[in-house]
Order: sequence, then C-alpha cells, then structure tokens
Amino acid sequence: MYKTIQNILIRTAAVICFMVILCCCVSSFEFGAGYPLSCFAVLTALYLLLKRNEKHLTSARVTLIFAVLSVCLLAVQIWFVKNVNYYPKMSDPKILGSFAQSYAVHGDFRDVKDDYFTYTSRYPNTWGMIYLQVIWLRIWRVFSPDTSTMTFEVLNIILLQAGAWFTFLTGRTVFRQHSASLLCGILTFMMPVPLMFTATFHSDTVSIFFAAGAVFFFALACRHRADNKKCLPAGIASALFTALGNSIKGTMTIMMIALIITLLLTFRPKKALILSAVTAAAFLLAGHGSTALGLKMGITTQKELEAQEFPVQHWIMMGLNENGGGHHKADVDLTRSIEGKEEKRRMNKEVIEERLDAMTFSEKLERISIKMSETWFDGSCKYDKYLESSAPKENVRKLIGDEHIFIYAQGFRGAQMIAMLAACIACLRRHRSGVISFAAISVAGLIMFLVIWEDPPRYTINFIPLYLLLMTEGIRVTSHMLLAALKKSRNCFHREWS
Repeated sequence: MYKTIQNILIRTAAVICFMVILCCCVSSFEFGAGYPLSCFAVLTALYLLLKRNEKHLTSARVTLIFAVLSVCLLAVQIWFVKNVNYYPKMSDPKILGSFAQSYAVHGDFRDVKDDYFTYTSRYPNTWGMIYLQVIWLRIWRVFSPDTSTMTFEVLNIILLQAGAWFTFLTGRTVFRQHSASLLCGILTFMMPVPLMFTATFHSDTVSIFFAAGAVFFFALACRHRADNKKCLPAGIASALFTALGNSIKGTMTIMMIALIITLLLTFRPKKALILSAVTAAAFLLAGHGSTALGLKMGITTQKELEAQEFPVQHWIMMGLNENGGGHHKADVDLTRSIEGKEEKRRMNKEVIEERLDAMTFSEKLERISIKMSETWFDGSCKYDKYLESSAPKENVRKLIGDEHIFIYAQGFRGAQMIAMLAACIACLRRHRSGVISFAAISVAGLIMFLVIWEDPPRYTINFIPLYLLLMTEGIRVTSHMLLAALKKSRNCFHREWS
C-alpha cells in the first residue's frame, strides 16, 4: 500500500514537472524548444565523461575538486559584492535590517522609523530574519562596530557557501558513484542564482542554507535507518532545520509536509511516527516561539498585531489579480484599509470568490499556464530587478545587463526541468532513495503552491538544493538508459552479422 501511495505522489510530481516544461517551452519560443534539450544533452555528456573516468575518482579527490570549485565561487562572490555597491530596494531587507541594527547596538528599537513598526505588525512572518540578523550583528560587533549593509552581504556569502557544501555532501551521501556526487557538486557551482543573488540578503537566499541542511540530515537518517543511534539524531536535526527555516521563509512548510509524507512511506511505522511527531512539534514550537519572542522584544504589540496582520488569504487574492499574480500595490492597499485580521480575511475571501467567478474554465487554465511559465521560465529569477537601486562599477554593470547571462540562466533552468522530470519518471520504474522521493514531492508541492500564491520567480530560490539533487538523478538515469540502449543495439548488430 505504501509503495502504491508513493508511486501516485511521484507520478503526480512527474505530471506537474511535465506541465511546467510545456509552459516554459511555449514561453521560450524565441530560443526554440531545442535549446533546453541541447543544454540537457551537454550536461548528460559531462556525466558520461565523468562516468568513463570513474576508476580515477575517489571520495577524497571528489571532495578536493568541489573544494576548489567552492573557493572559485567564493572568490567571484567576494568580487561581485565588492563591486556591485548594493543598496536594498525591497522593503524586507531595508526595514528588517533597521530593526536588527538598532537592537544589536542599543538593545531596543529606538532608531527604527515609526512606519516600520506598521510593516512588522503586518508581516510577522518576517520576524525570523530580524532574529538572525541580531545574532549575526552581535557576533560581528565583537570584531568591528560597523553594522552597514556589507555585514549582511558577508553573512549571505557564508550561508550560501554552507548551503552549497550541504548540497554536495547530500549528493555524496545519496549517490553511490563518485561520478554522480561530483556531478552534483559541479551543478552546484554552475547554478547561476547563488552568484547573482550574493549581494541580495533576503529570506529567499538565507533559507537555502536551512533547506540544504534539512535534506542533508534527512539523507543521513535514510542512510542509517537501521541504526537508531545515528538515524534518530539525524532525523531530529532535519526537523529542526526545516522548522527554523520556516521562521525565515514560509514555503519551508511545503518541505515539512513532504518530509512527514516521506517518513511515513519510507521508514518503519514506529520510527516514522516518532520523527513525524518531532517535526510537527518543532514547527509548532518555532512558530509560537517566534511570535512570543517578537512581542517580548517589542517588535510590535499584541493589539497592533491583531489590527494590522495580513491573513494568508491576502497572498491568494494577489495571486488572482490582473497583474499576472505578482505583487500588486492596489491589493496591498485594499487589505491594509481594513481594520482587524478577521475582517481582512473576510474581505480577501470575498475578493477571491469574485475573481474566480469572473473567469471561465478556459481562462483559469490559461492563467495557470501563464503563472507557471512566468514563475519557472526565468532561470535568472529576475536578479537584475533587485539590483536596480545599486551603483555597480562599470565591469559589474556590464555583467548584470549581459544578455548571455540571461540566455545561460534560461538554458540551465530548461535543463533543470527536463532532468527533474526524468528523475520523477525513474522513481516510478524502480525504488529509489527516500531523499529523491522527498525532493520530488517537495518541488511538486512548491509548483502547485505557487499556482495559487503570489508568485515572483525568487520564491523558487530556496528549493535550489532539491533541484540540484533531482537534476543529478535525472541526468544519471538518462545516461544509464542511453548506455544500456547503446549496448543493446551493439549486441543486436553483432548477432545479425555473426
């Protein structure tokens, strides 16, 4: 029965990935549908080359190669941050950074503008970023009194590097062949988003670290599932990373649900129930703890929170606006104009019903197609939009606006979607590690979630570690299928001519 349920979930993930690929191919007509296929073919050829040299690869050599790639990425990240002169354009980094800087220096929020308190009352889901920045600034101020934007860029680099290492170590844990684990490391280095968002300190980039940590410890739990002394601590660590990550970025809830589903389908009932209960408890404690801590620190008051907080229905309402489902100031002003969370929720529900009733069935399908392509086609996640307020030096300015960067990002994203589809199909044909199932269910959940939610492309960023694992698996199984087909054709040829 468990196997049947797992197959249904993976089959659903495969169908969803196929729909996204179809939408992306339609929207990328200017490059031609063959472009992402060509990029996928190049990555497959790269894996075949690594596979051919499998005997020369050892665990130590693979780790050394990735370490060199990591240092190269670090050097480029430092160069990029130094030359981009980033200034936050989005409200989140600017406002939350102000709260953190004031609390780290004075122990209160005396330097915070009055209207910023309204923002944090409206969006308590952002408070986790304040806590993280306060902790970091307290550490930073031991060595330097500086609390400028640059300090957060340094933290961003550290977390992105740690996330990359977690992803590589997960690949080394999941894949038996050194060639596959090295491919995972190379793909991590090739992913364009971690570099181009290095200067953009935001919950989207920060939560990559927590997502990568959660999947790494889950991989360890799967690997040592027969040994309770190793499995249970790893499973608990995975639950904690997921719960803490959710206080930074709400889409981590999708990973939590996928984690519990995979635990129930992969582990023995008793162990699965224990780890599922720990995961759920960690989420509840992190959520309530975050709110209680924020009120105690003075980020807002209970009265202001009840009056100003936006309900989840607000973002669903924005996902249905005529602006294509992205951020819409008119919708924000509409929700803000209503006093009280329950009244806001009631109004949001009414608008949602009105907008759905105004669309025919075909218009709803068209909107889903448009939202999917807008969210997933842009492999650059519109990084240039978030760097508009910066004052980069000439060499970086040319890099940011270089058309070749966008073309590369689209090709990588197209190859990513094809590889993920191949990985999902492979899960149907034979049993694979719980980690691959977990990644497939998580990504499918994110795709479905962003169909109904406000959906800027940057909301896809924090699941990058999962994409990379699925990419590696998809390329690996495709390569093995090609080798098997080639071997079969050679045998047929020899039989015919012998």
